This record gives sequence, structure tokens and C-alpha cells, in this order.
Amino acid sequence: MNRVQKAAVIIITLLLVVLGTAYGAGYFYFGSHFLPGTELNEFDVSFKTAAEVQDLLDQKVKSYAIAVEERNGGREKIDARSIGMKYKPGGTVQKLLSGQDRLLWFIPESSFEKTDLGFVLDEKLLEEQISGLDCMQNMSAPTDARILYKEGEGFILIPEKEGSKVDLEQASELIDTAIRRGESSVDISGCYEEPKIRQADLEKKYETLKKFQDVIITYDFGDRTETLDIGKIRDLIVDDELNREKVSAYVEELAAKYDTKGTERNFVTYDDRKIKVSGGNYGWKIDQEKETDGLMNAILSGQTDVRTPVYEQEAKERDSNDIGYTYIEVDKENSQFILYVDGNPVIQTTGISGSLENGVYSLKKPVSEEDGKNWCLPFGSGQCIYGADMDISDETSDLDTAEETDSVEDLQIDDLEELLSDPAPVPEEDGCFAIPEDSARDAFSQCKKGMPVIIYLKEIFMKTRKK
Repeated sequence: MNRVQKAAVIIITLLLVVLGTAYGAGYFYFGSHFLPGTELNEFDVSFKTAAEVQDLLDQKVKSYAIAVEERNGGREKIDARSIGMKYKPGGTVQKLLSGQDRLLWFIPESSFEKTDLGFVLDEKLLEEQISGLDCMQNMSAPTDARILYKEGEGFILIPEKEGSKVDLEQASELIDTAIRRGESSVDISGCYEEPKIRQADLEKKYETLKKFQDVIITYDFGDRTETLDIGKIRDLIVDDELNREKVSAYVEELAAKYDTKGTERNFVTYDDRKIKVSGGNYGWKIDQEKETDGLMNAILSGQTDVRTPVYEQEAKERDSNDIGYTYIEVDKENSQFILYVDGNPVIQTTGISGSLENGVYSLKKPVSEEDGKNWCLPFGSGQCIYGADMDISDETSDLDTAEETDSVEDLQIDDLEELLSDPAPVPEEDGCFAIPEDSARDAFSQCKKGMPVIIYLKEIFMKTRKK
């Protein structure tokens, strides 16, 4: 080995010794100091010992203040003194220091650590500071967007209002956590109570309502009307659309109110008695399915018109008195047939009655002869009035004479039983009412299909005389 080679070996050896010594010194040094580039809770603690860092944290606690960021750019402050905040070492700094990877201490690398500062604070004072923030005073609750209807103006969409009400519990938890983490600011703008309904949520419904606000549909029920305007239409809208089930329910209400088929009617008889007659097939009946479709189309097309419902069955008159003034009246008790035309009794005669069913019926097409019956006026299910060759006595029956006395109460029970044991003759075929043939022929010429036929039995109330 020549002199040059020896010198090189010596130099390399010295360098290795120096580097080794320097590495060992660094490795040893950073056993008690933080590595370069280390930040702890926003403090640069590079090359600092645990004690030095604790001094910094003590200063940090004493000068600590957190900015509370509020809605619309508001900002308030809570400082250490106001909440009784004091530093209290807890071994966390030493633990972080001991946990460093010192093997590559000579390569700078940024390290950001977050930890509780190791302090204590007065919980009650913190609660008072939070509740005492300006944003917690005079709070107003948010209001939902809504749609209003004003006469003469139509529908108006009122936007929501944000309000200023803060959820105290949510904000307190957020601020408390931020303080314990040593953060310099905390944003509580997300803790404000929000409106549940916003303008954007109502825009589609608003447009739908505006489309219908001029719709006025007037139902014609003769001497009565029913108006459907936006005040009622808005109740038929579900999920921003006209709802068929709601419209169907409205039509069902109309039918319940204005249908007359089979309903009980007040009726004044030929001899001025006020009675109630129910049953039969005469009257009005709305076709609810078809009328629902028709009403849906009328509303959607924006109609303003008088509407006649789609009927499954119609009567002669649409007024409250749907019987009108041209009809047939049959008093089963007194075997009377009366034909009224325009309110005038044009035919009245005595007949012979089978077991006719009470009610108001719609006359079927009159036929001159049917099933051997002349001048037949059919109605109901197999019932009819017809002409027969008969001799009806004009003499008043014993029962009629009894009714013309001062009172039915004057009759002894034995007398009543005797009278009722001798009923008027009944045709062989039930469901029929026979009248003299000439009267039937005359009635046949004046009766038309659909005419009301009122069948009733006068009720007799009898009391026995006290002994």
C-alpha cells in the first residue's frame, strides 16, 4: 500500500468515525428532543424538549382564545380566563416524544400532532360563556315556505325565513370539543335550526295551483247548485298533482247529497196528508266512475263552466222535488188511483189492489196489452196498473165510515176486528192494481215512460178505549 492509499484509508476512517459519532449524537439527542419539522397543536416544537414544549403549552393555555364563527359572517370569542382554563401536564407530551422514530432523524420530515392540551376548565363557566354568546340572544325560529291564497290576487308563494335560532346543545358540544383540541376557531353555522319546507320544495305545487286558481265549475242540480273552485280544488291536490282518489271522494259526497234513487221523500197526498215514501227505483243516480273521469278532465283543462254530472239514472225533474207535478199516485189503503198532469188531478178512480210494494217507481213504456192485461202501465219489478172490466161500488165501506167518525178511538176493539176481517177483494195476481178499463185507456193516452209512480199505504193507528 503506497502513501496515497494509506492517506485515503485514514481519511475515510476518520469520516466514518465522525459520521458515526454525529449520527449517534443525533440519535441520542432526539431521544429527549422532538424531531425537526414536528408541530404540536399548531406549535413548531422542533428540537424542543418535553419540558420546553410543556412551557409552550402552558403559555398557550394562558393566552388561548377560540373564535366562534357564526352565520352571516358573525364572530365571537371565548378566552381561557373566562372559562377558568389552566394547564395540567398529563404525560401526553412525553409519550409523543418517546414514540418518535429516531432512526432517520437526519432526514427532515413534517409531522403534525394533535392532542388535548392537558388542561382543566370550569364546566359551568364554559356553559355560561356559550349561552351568553350574542348569537344565543333574542333568537327567532325559522319559518317554512308556504303558499297563500288571497282574494283578487290568487296564489302567492312565500319564501322560507332562516331565523336565528341555534341548537344550543349541538353548538355547545361542537365548541367544547374544539376547545379541548386546542383549535383556534370553530364554525357553528351548521347548528342553526333550518326551515323544514323551502321555496324550492313548493314551486311545483305552486305552478299546479296557479293553473287551477281560475277554475270554477258549477254543478246544476235544478233549484240547487254546487260550486267547485280553487278553495276546494286545492284539497284535491296530493304530491303536487290532482289526485284521482280525492276527486272520486268529492264525487261520492255529491252523490250522497244529491242522489234520490231509493231515498225517503216527503209527499203530500191527494187528500192533503203529509207522508214519507221510501223505496222504489225512481230518482237520480250519479255514475260516480264516469263523473270522476269527467271532473278530472274539466279541472285539468282549466274549465270555467256549468256542469251537469254524468248520470247512471235520471228522473223527470232535477229540483228538490224530483217527482214534479205530473205523476201517478196509488193509495193502497183506500184503493185510489190518481193521475196528475201539471199539478192537476185529471183522473181519479177506485181500483182493486194486489200486494204492491211501497215506493216511488219510474213508469216503463205503457203497452196497450200485456200478459192479458189491457192498457197496462208497468213499473218496478213485475208490477203494473191495468184496466179491467169491473163494477166498483160508490158506497163507502164500513172502514171508511168508521174513519169519518169523531175518532178511531170511539170504536170498540170488537168492532175493529169485525171491520178488518172483511178486506177488499184482491186480484188473483199480486203486484197489480186494477182500475176500470175506460179510466185505464184514458190514463194510457196521457202517461209516458219515466213518469213517477207513487205507491203508499196509509198507516192506521188505533187505541182501545179505557174501561
